[in-house]
Amino acid sequence: MSSDPAETFPSVSLSAAQMLIYKRTLEEIDALFADDSEVQMLLEASRDGYDPPGVRELWGFTQKHYNAIVVRMRRNIEKAGITDPTKGSHHVQ
Repeated sequence: MSSDPAETFPSVSLSAAQMLIYKRTLEEIDALFADDSEVQMLLEASRDGYDPPGVRELWGFTQKHYNAIVVRMRRNIEKAGITDPTKGSHHVQ
């Protein structure tokens, strides 16, 4: 019996193709919001591992202001046709 609890969970390793899809998606999102400092602040804090309450505390956003940024971000991502790479099938060419 293993004494390491991490060994009881399945591996979440990604293939090179999956990593490329994720990288391209993040690059598209970064480019889309290059001129939106609030979204950039939120994205950077998220990359640094902050959860939503931590992001709000870090940047001094109220819940209402944070929600407005997230809604703006989601609407623009949807409008740009950027999809979640973790959903559905993807083909790298």
